[in-house]
Amino acid sequence: MELAAIHRHRKSSLTAALTGRLRFAGTFRQHPWWQRLPSFGRLQPPAAPTSRRLTAALTIAALVILPLAAEGHFIRRFHDEGKVYVQTGKFGLDGAKLKAAGHECDLCTVHWCEHPAPEGGRYALVSAANGAAGGYWNNAYHYGRRVTDCNAPNARQGSATYFPILQPLVVMALTLFSAVLAAIALWRIFRPATNMRLTARSRRRET
Repeated sequence: MELAAIHRHRKSSLTAALTGRLRFAGTFRQHPWWQRLPSFGRLQPPAAPTSRRLTAALTIAALVILPLAAEGHFIRRFHDEGKVYVQTGKFGLDGAKLKAAGHECDLCTVHWCEHPAPEGGRYALVSAANGAAGGYWNNAYHYGRRVTDCNAPNARQGSATYFPILQPLVVMALTLFSAVLAAIALWRIFRPATNMRLTARSRRRET
Protein backbone atom coordinates (compact mmCIF):
# COMPACT_ATOMS: atom_id res chain seq x y z
CA MET A 1 0.00 0.00 0.00
CA GLU A 2 1.31 3.41 -0.88
CA LEU A 3 2.35 5.94 1.74
CA ALA A 4 -0.30 8.39 0.53
CA ALA A 5 -3.09 5.81 0.77
CA ILE A 6 -2.12 4.92 4.34
CA HIS A 7 -2.07 8.52 5.44
CA ARG A 8 -5.36 9.34 3.68
CA HIS A 9 -7.05 6.52 5.57
CA ARG A 10 -5.65 7.72 8.91
CA LYS A 11 -6.57 11.30 8.14
CA SER A 12 -10.14 10.51 7.10
CA SER A 13 -10.66 8.49 10.30
CA LEU A 14 -9.36 11.34 12.45
CA THR A 15 -11.48 13.93 10.61
CA ALA A 16 -14.61 11.80 10.97
CA ALA A 17 -14.00 11.39 14.71
CA LEU A 18 -13.46 15.12 15.23
CA THR A 19 -16.52 16.02 13.15
CA GLY A 20 -18.64 13.71 15.29
CA ARG A 21 -17.31 15.33 18.47
CA LEU A 22 -18.15 18.79 17.09
CA ARG A 23 -21.74 17.84 16.35
CA PHE A 24 -22.26 16.18 19.71
CA ALA A 25 -20.72 19.09 21.64
CA GLY A 26 -22.96 21.53 19.76
CA THR A 27 -26.08 19.50 20.56
CA PHE A 28 -25.27 19.34 24.30
CA ARG A 29 -23.86 22.87 24.61
CA GLN A 30 -26.17 23.69 27.56
CA HIS A 31 -24.75 20.81 29.62
CA PRO A 32 -21.55 20.80 31.72
CA TRP A 33 -18.37 20.23 29.69
CA TRP A 34 -18.00 16.54 30.57
CA GLN A 35 -21.51 15.86 29.21
CA ARG A 36 -20.67 17.33 25.79
CA LEU A 37 -18.93 14.14 24.77
CA PRO A 38 -20.58 10.84 23.81
CA SER A 39 -20.26 8.02 26.29
CA PHE A 40 -17.10 6.10 25.45
CA GLY A 41 -17.85 2.56 24.34
CA ARG A 42 -21.55 3.09 23.70
CA LEU A 43 -21.95 1.56 20.24
CA GLN A 44 -25.71 1.56 19.83
CA PRO A 45 -27.64 4.73 18.94
CA PRO A 46 -28.74 7.12 20.23
CA ALA A 47 -25.48 8.45 21.60
CA ALA A 48 -25.58 9.40 25.27
CA PRO A 49 -23.33 11.94 27.04
CA THR A 50 -20.66 10.88 29.49
CA SER A 51 -21.63 10.94 33.14
CA ARG A 52 -18.23 11.52 34.79
CA ARG A 53 -15.35 13.95 34.32
CA LEU A 54 -12.79 11.14 34.24
CA THR A 55 -14.61 9.37 31.41
CA ALA A 56 -14.82 12.63 29.47
CA ALA A 57 -11.11 13.30 29.97
CA LEU A 58 -10.23 9.81 28.75
CA THR A 59 -12.46 10.31 25.70
CA ILE A 60 -10.69 13.57 24.84
CA ALA A 61 -7.31 11.91 25.25
CA ALA A 62 -8.26 8.91 23.09
CA LEU A 63 -10.16 10.69 20.31
CA VAL A 64 -8.49 14.12 20.11
CA ILE A 65 -5.07 14.35 21.75
CA LEU A 66 -3.60 10.93 20.91
CA PRO A 67 -4.57 11.02 17.19
CA LEU A 68 -2.99 14.48 16.83
CA ALA A 69 0.13 13.29 18.61
CA ALA A 70 0.29 10.35 16.20
CA GLU A 71 0.05 12.74 13.24
CA GLY A 72 2.91 14.81 14.61
CA HIS A 73 4.97 11.66 15.14
CA PHE A 74 4.28 10.57 11.56
CA ILE A 75 5.46 13.90 10.11
CA ARG A 76 8.57 13.92 12.30
CA ARG A 77 9.54 10.42 11.19
CA PHE A 78 8.82 11.31 7.58
CA HIS A 79 11.38 14.11 7.74
CA ASP A 80 13.94 12.28 9.88
CA GLU A 81 13.80 8.79 8.38
CA GLY A 82 13.52 7.25 4.94
CA LYS A 83 14.97 8.39 1.64
CA VAL A 84 13.70 9.50 -1.75
CA TYR A 85 14.76 7.32 -4.66
CA VAL A 86 14.48 7.92 -8.41
CA GLN A 87 14.11 5.35 -11.14
CA THR A 88 17.41 6.06 -12.85
CA GLY A 89 16.33 4.86 -16.29
CA LYS A 90 13.58 7.47 -16.52
CA PHE A 91 16.04 10.28 -15.83
CA GLY A 92 18.96 9.10 -17.95
CA LEU A 93 21.13 8.44 -14.91
CA ASP A 94 23.67 5.67 -14.42
CA GLY A 95 22.80 3.72 -11.29
CA ALA A 96 26.18 1.98 -11.15
CA LYS A 97 28.00 5.31 -11.18
CA LEU A 98 25.76 6.73 -8.47
CA LYS A 99 26.36 3.68 -6.30
CA ALA A 100 30.11 3.89 -6.91
CA ALA A 101 29.94 7.53 -5.81
CA GLY A 102 28.55 6.44 -2.45
CA HIS A 103 24.81 6.85 -3.00
CA GLU A 104 22.36 4.21 -1.81
CA CYS A 105 21.07 2.22 -4.78
CA ASP A 106 18.96 -0.86 -5.44
CA LEU A 107 20.28 -2.33 -8.70
CA CYS A 108 18.59 -5.72 -8.47
CA THR A 109 16.07 -5.28 -11.31
CA VAL A 110 14.69 -1.78 -11.86
CA HIS A 111 17.44 0.59 -10.77
CA TRP A 112 16.47 2.84 -7.87
CA CYS A 113 19.00 5.31 -6.50
CA GLU A 114 19.03 8.00 -3.88
CA HIS A 115 19.77 11.18 -5.84
CA PRO A 116 22.31 13.63 -4.41
CA ALA A 117 21.20 17.02 -3.09
CA PRO A 118 20.14 19.66 -3.93
CA GLU A 119 17.93 18.04 -6.58
CA GLY A 120 17.16 14.88 -4.65
CA GLY A 121 14.93 15.09 -1.60
CA ARG A 122 11.38 15.32 -0.30
CA TYR A 123 10.81 18.81 -1.67
CA ALA A 124 12.79 18.71 -4.91
CA LEU A 125 12.55 17.38 -8.45
CA VAL A 126 15.34 15.64 -10.33
CA SER A 127 16.30 16.97 -13.74
CA ALA A 128 16.49 14.44 -16.56
CA ALA A 129 19.82 13.97 -18.36
CA ASN A 130 21.10 12.48 -21.60
CA GLY A 131 17.87 13.18 -23.46
CA ALA A 132 15.66 11.18 -21.07
CA ALA A 133 12.04 12.21 -20.61
CA GLY A 134 12.07 12.11 -16.80
CA GLY A 135 8.82 11.61 -14.96
CA TYR A 136 6.61 12.40 -12.00
CA TRP A 137 3.27 10.56 -12.04
CA ASN A 138 4.63 7.40 -13.70
CA ASN A 139 6.21 5.81 -10.60
CA ALA A 140 9.40 7.80 -11.13
CA TYR A 141 9.98 8.48 -7.41
CA HIS A 142 9.84 6.24 -4.37
CA TYR A 143 10.09 6.95 -0.65
CA GLY A 144 11.23 4.58 2.08
CA ARG A 145 14.32 2.46 2.68
CA ARG A 146 15.10 0.14 -0.21
CA VAL A 147 16.72 -3.23 0.46
CA THR A 148 19.95 -3.00 -1.53
CA ASP A 149 21.06 -6.61 -1.02
CA CYS A 150 19.71 -8.55 -4.00
CA ASN A 151 20.11 -11.85 -2.13
CA ALA A 152 18.04 -10.76 0.86
CA PRO A 153 14.62 -12.41 1.34
CA ASN A 154 12.90 -9.02 1.06
CA ALA A 155 14.96 -7.73 -1.86
CA ARG A 156 13.38 -5.16 -4.21
CA GLN A 157 11.11 -3.95 -1.41
CA GLY A 158 11.06 -1.23 1.23
CA SER A 159 9.66 1.79 -0.61
CA ALA A 160 6.43 3.10 -2.11
CA THR A 161 5.41 5.50 -4.87
CA TYR A 162 6.08 9.09 -3.87
CA PHE A 163 5.28 12.50 -5.33
CA PRO A 164 7.88 15.09 -4.24
CA ILE A 165 6.69 18.52 -3.08
CA LEU A 166 2.99 17.80 -3.67
CA GLN A 167 2.56 14.84 -1.36
CA PRO A 168 4.25 16.26 1.76
CA LEU A 169 2.47 19.59 1.32
CA VAL A 170 -0.90 17.84 1.07
CA VAL A 171 -0.13 15.74 4.15
CA MET A 172 0.86 18.81 6.18
CA ALA A 173 -2.19 20.75 4.98
CA LEU A 174 -4.49 17.92 6.08
CA THR A 175 -2.68 17.72 9.42
CA LEU A 176 -3.20 21.45 9.92
CA PHE A 177 -6.88 21.02 9.04
CA SER A 178 -7.20 18.27 11.65
CA ALA A 179 -5.48 20.47 14.24
CA VAL A 180 -7.96 23.27 13.54
CA LEU A 181 -10.88 20.86 13.91
CA ALA A 182 -9.41 19.61 17.18
CA ALA A 183 -9.07 23.18 18.49
CA ILE A 184 -12.70 23.93 17.57
CA ALA A 185 -13.84 20.70 19.20
CA LEU A 186 -12.01 21.53 22.44
CA TRP A 187 -13.45 25.04 22.41
CA ARG A 188 -16.98 23.70 22.00
CA ILE A 189 -16.41 21.22 24.80
CA PHE A 190 -14.95 23.63 27.35
CA ARG A 191 -16.76 26.88 26.54
CA PRO A 192 -19.16 28.09 29.25
CA ALA A 193 -22.62 26.58 29.10
CA THR A 194 -25.32 28.87 27.76
CA ASN A 195 -28.93 28.93 28.83
CA MET A 196 -30.88 29.35 25.61
CA ARG A 197 -34.05 30.47 27.40
CA LEU A 198 -32.27 33.25 29.29
CA THR A 199 -30.52 34.32 26.11
CA ALA A 200 -33.84 34.54 24.24
CA ARG A 201 -35.41 36.58 27.08
CA SER A 202 -32.51 39.04 27.16
CA ARG A 203 -32.79 39.54 23.43
CA ARG A 204 -36.51 40.28 23.72
CA ARG A 205 -35.82 42.82 26.43
CA GLU A 206 -33.25 44.56 24.29
CA THR A 207 -35.72 44.89 21.44
